[in-house]
Amino acid sequence: MDAQNKPQIIEHINHSFDNTVYDVKWVDKKSSLISVGERLDKKGYISIYNLNKGKFTCISNSKTDNGIKTIIPFYSYSGAYTIACGAFDGSILLYDINNMSKEYYSIKKHTKLINKIDCKNSKNNNIIVTGSRDGSVKVFDIRTNNEALSLEPPKDSPYIPDCWCVSTGWKYY
Repeated sequence: MDAQNKPQIIEHINHSFDNTVYDVKWVDKKSSLISVGERLDKKGYISIYNLNKGKFTCISNSKTDNGIKTIIPFYSYSGAYTIACGAFDGSILLYDINNMSKEYYSIKKHTKLINKIDCKNSKNNNIIVTGSRDGSVKVFDIRTNNEALSLEPPKDSPYIPDCWCVSTGWKYY
C-alpha cells in the first residue's frame, strides 16, 4: 500500500473555543454544529456554529445554570428539531433549536451528572435514555414527564460504578 492509498485525516477547519467543550454534534441537514460544555464561572453553555466558506460563525450562544456534559439532537414528538442536554446537576434539558433562549422542558431525576444521553434519531420521538455518575440508567417519556424505566445500582453496595454510555437502536431500546 502506498501513501496515496492509505487512510488520511485532512483538517478542514481549526477553530478555538473559549470554554471547556464536552460534546459536539452536527445539526441534521445543515452545515451547523452544536457545542456544549462549561464556562470558567461553572455555568454551562450551548453554542450553535454555522460553517460558511471555511469558517465557523457563532449564530446562537445560550447560558445555562449548570455545565452541560452531553447532547443529542433529534426530532421530538411535536415535530420540532430539539436538542436534549444532560447537565452536571443531573437534569435533562430540552431546547427547540429555533428558540434557544430558554429550555421548554426540564426534569431532574439523577442525583449526579449525566454522562451520556441518547434517543432514536427518527421523527416524532418521545423517549430519551440517560446514563449517570450515580450509576443509574433511566428511560424517560418526555410526553408524560415520567421515567418509563430505571436501572439502579444496588443500594447496599460500597461501590457505585459510573454509567458512561447508553445507546438506543433503530427499533429497540
